[in-house]
Amino acid sequence: MPQGRPAIPVALKRAVMEEAGYRCAVPQCRGTAALEIAHISPWSKVKEHSFENLIVLCAVDHQRFDSNQIPRQSIETFKSNLGLLRGRYSDPERRILEAFARELAEPTTETGFPIPGGTSYTVMYLVQDGLVLVEPSLGLTLNGLPPWELVLLTPKGVEVVTRLRSNMLLDDSVSPLDLV
Repeated sequence: MPQGRPAIPVALKRAVMEEAGYRCAVPQCRGTAALEIAHISPWSKVKEHSFENLIVLCAVDHQRFDSNQIPRQSIETFKSNLGLLRGRYSDPERRILEAFARELAEPTTETGFPIPGGTSYTVMYLVQDGLVLVEPSLGLTLNGLPPWELVLLTPKGVEVVTRLRSNMLLDDSVSPLDLV
């Protein structure tokens, strides 16, 4: 730690680590080894430790960020996505959004992902926030439940997934198909 710079308080470190799920915040990495807390705007400029300006990066991505191989705008976007995804949504909900971002050539309201019937509660906040709709399968039911349900994006969901998808790319040289 540079001389004269106070340590990041333990509670703040824990909050930043929890926000990132104890993983590197770079979507292509998400590593769990050699994690470090980085300042998005350099300490030398801001002279403070604030939750909004701190992000978890693995040692490799931290070095890449410090050497401008990862643009600050990308790191700011990764931080923004952490807040969006971590703060509100459960792991299954985040996985659904990531599946839409990674698996579809272009997210639309026409294509969906099946989930087991009767489990639409696992995407409850996505439904409440107007990002997805859940349609039961037609016809056959088992104990009054459809065997599967289809999770579809709403127009608002398409916007979020499109933003998430574009933020998964560090630079224009990576094709979205490389993510699949």
